[in-house]
Amino acid sequence: MGVLFKVQSAGAIRMGDLAAKLMVAPRTITDLVDGLERDGFLRRIPDPSDRRATLIELAPEIKSDFNKIAVIRKQFLQEMFSVLSDEEQEELVRLLDKLQQGPLSKFAQTAEFVE
Repeated sequence: MGVLFKVQSAGAIRMGDLAAKLMVAPRTITDLVDGLERDGFLRRIPDPSDRRATLIELAPEIKSDFNKIAVIRKQFLQEMFSVLSDEEQEELVRLLDKLQQGPLSKFAQTAEFVE
């Protein structure tokens, strides 16, 4: 689902950029995209700005259903975090960002944890 949400929010994205956003090795994304494309969730399209490159986007049949899922997901997250005050939510985001900038940043740069 993480792959699908990242692709949906980007509209269309290169696999290398998707790998970086998900902090995984590019070959991992290739395997995931191959499976999701085979199952009809994603499709590859030519990059209009670079004819050598390929973009990934949600398959047309999935887009409308996926938007419904995204709304349900958003409602769930809003309900889940509603027990936190605005200040507590901001603090949580700050702390998660701090964790991401710490030792996790090494993994994001090298994707060692997936190899």
